[in-house]
Amino acid sequence: MEIQEEILRNLRKMAEQNYKEFQAKLCPGDNQILGIRIPELRTYAKEIVKQDWGSYLKEIGNTYLEEHMLYGFILGYAKMDWVERMQYMEQFVPRINNWAICDCCTSSFKFIEKNRETFWPYLEKYAASNQEFENRFALICLLDHYLQEEYLPQVFESLDQLQSDAYYVSMAKAWLLAELEIKYPSQTEAYFKKAQISDVTWNRAIQKMLDSYRIPKEKKDVLRAQKRK
Repeated sequence: MEIQEEILRNLRKMAEQNYKEFQAKLCPGDNQILGIRIPELRTYAKEIVKQDWGSYLKEIGNTYLEEHMLYGFILGYAKMDWVERMQYMEQFVPRINNWAICDCCTSSFKFIEKNRETFWPYLEKYAASNQEFENRFALICLLDHYLQEEYLPQVFESLDQLQSDAYYVSMAKAWLLAELEIKYPSQTEAYFKKAQISDVTWNRAIQKMLDSYRIPKEKKDVLRAQKRK
């Protein structure tokens, strides 16, 4: 409990009321929000990993959004063997109950890029889950760590197999499809011809492509015509 209390004291020192109000509008979920800017939270996590970070991971509470994020950042930054990391991963993923925890922490998991094949079964497990944010976690992992040409067949297959259209899953699919179109247009357009994507997710993906500054106007004219009624 001493470590948990120490963490909360430090988190509260970093909290800003104005930022709390702003963040609360962006991050609906079951947890409470203190209002801490992400760079400050990352800095605090990096300070912890220089210490006995394992004790901190065991003691971090689960009331505040920032506690969940701190757990994820420590998991991303700390040096540990693969088995231990996956044990902590199993504890982290159930903490995800909004898009911000998922997306901010997943971007810190650079260890996945050095172990893509080893991590793939974990990704498949979360993609097959019936939990919205476990599905989103799998999709954001694909977006952040698997957009390599050699993994495109697996990424496209995962998109087809993950059929949920829960809001945060659908939005993650749309974002992933837009990034695929930007980075690998020919392969992605070939996939579009046979993709098993619902109308709602398809239209969200097209809109994200239309909103992107990285897609040329002439391509946007073609994409705009592909929106479904």
